[in-house]
Formats: sequence, C-alpha cells, structure tokens
Amino acid sequence: MVLLAQKKAIKEGKKASAMRAEARAAAEGLRGKMKASAKGEVTPQAVELLEKTGQDAGRQQQLLASVAETISANPEGEMALFDVFFELHHKGRDHRTQQLALLSAVAIFKDLVPGYRIREPSKKDLEVRLTKEVQQLQRSEVAILQTYRRLLPMLEAAMKKEPTVYAGALAALVRVACDFNYRQRLLSTAIKATNSSFQAVRRTMADGLREVLETDQRLDASKELVITIGRIAQAMAGKYRGSTIPEDTRLSNELLKVLLHIPIGKAEKAELTTFQDNLQNVDEDTLKGVAESSISQGVDKLKKSEAEL
Repeated sequence: MVLLAQKKAIKEGKKASAMRAEARAAAEGLRGKMKASAKGEVTPQAVELLEKTGQDAGRQQQLLASVAETISANPEGEMALFDVFFELHHKGRDHRTQQLALLSAVAIFKDLVPGYRIREPSKKDLEVRLTKEVQQLQRSEVAILQTYRRLLPMLEAAMKKEPTVYAGALAALVRVACDFNYRQRLLSTAIKATNSSFQAVRRTMADGLREVLETDQRLDASKELVITIGRIAQAMAGKYRGSTIPEDTRLSNELLKVLLHIPIGKAEKAELTTFQDNLQNVDEDTLKGVAESSISQGVDKLKKSEAEL
C-alpha cells in the first residue's frame, strides 16, 4: 500500500510539474507576442505574404482583400495578419494601395471590437495557471488591444493629412469603440475632425458622434464627449482672450448641433418604463421589494450621470 501511495504521489507530482511548465510556456509566448507587437515587429507569416506580392500594386491590393477575408473568417487565429495592412499602409507600391490598406484595417477591426475595456494582463497575472479556454480568451483580447494601439495612431495621422479620405473610417470606429479602451483619445480625435475646414468631414463625423449619443445607454461616452468639447472651447477662449475668435477656429455648427442629442431625460424614462413594466408583470408586494434593489440603482446611476453632463 505504501508503495502504491508513493507511485501515485510521484505521478501526481509529475502531472503538476507538467501543468506548471505548460502555464509558463503559455505565459512566455503571450509575453513575447506583447513585446513584439509593442515594438511594431512584423510577424513571419505577414513577411512571407508581403514578399510574394513584391512591388506590384495590383497584387498588393489583391493581398489586402485576401487578408481581410482570412481575418474575418478566423479573427482569433489570424490577428497577426493585421501586420500586412500596417506594412502596406506605410510601404505600399502606390498611394491608393496605402490608403486601401488602412481603410481595410479599420473595416475589419471595427467588427472585432468588444463592448468593454480590456485589461492587459500584468506579469503577475501571466504567472497564474489558467484553463486553456481562459488562455485563449486572454490571447485574443491582448491581440485585439495591441492591434488597436497601432491602428488608432495611424488613423489619427492619416486624418491630419487626408481627412476627406479617412473620415468615414474614423466615424465608423467611433460608432463601435466608445466603450472600448482609449475612449477619451478616440472621442478627442473625432471631435477635432468635426471642427474640420472640410464640410464633408464635419458632417460625416457629426453623424458618427450623434449616433454615439443616441445609443449611449450608460451615458459614459456622452459625459466624455461633453467634457472634451468643453476643454476645446476653453482652450480657444484662452488663446484668443480679449479678442474675437477667428471664424475658422470656432466650434463648428455641426459640432454644436451634436450637443442637442445629449440624452438628457434617459433616467426619467428608464424609471417610468421600469415602473410600468413591473406593474404589468408582478404583484404589489414584489414591486415594493424590487424597487429598493437593482432597478432603482440603475435609475439612480443614470440620474447621477445626467447631473454631471
């Protein structure tokens, strides 16, 4: 019996050691990918595809279409192929290819954005043993966040040079990424674009911001938008203190009209809707009990957010 117990203990020890080794390997792999992405290194898979196309613009544009289809079909496994978009945006054979590369990247990425903020795992987090499912989710989230860290600055730089080309892409990203990481930076870029000297750009961005306000359920994005516009207005007032602000540097009419869509009254509507729904579905005693719990908390939070706007 003692011998069997010893054998069992040795077996369990080996199994635990193997699992720890697997966890360390997974952590090192993820850490390596995070470092490579932060440095802007191109993955071998992307390098191979780029080398095959050479410097032919037509073949490069065909590659863009092929990569877009591949990522869309398997985003968790093919996020590394965003390197193709980024490389061709900087080094494409002609200007049109460079434009299409970034526009394609945004078009694909906007469908991958989660409706929450991703917390990048710390070194300590990576040392914790996780199930394969959680590891896969963690890798996927880190890949999305790392890709966004490269995509957003590229789009900002492109907007400064060719706003009429990229305004639609920025507006599309604003519509889906206001609950994602770097919301303040994204909204700031969008608001500045809504003050562009190009009317088409102003209208495109205003439509995007208006949709954000109309669909903002928690009022977080609305609050951020109001604060950012206020800061821009204060900066203008400070710069031209004691003199008239030049017309071409004032807040645009399109931007001011966006403010008309701030969802004030959402808390009252939620309160009334919740109350009426409960009257129809539960008895009076249950309604009284629920009124002091989760329902009123949600309404109270909305009221607080509205007060801060």
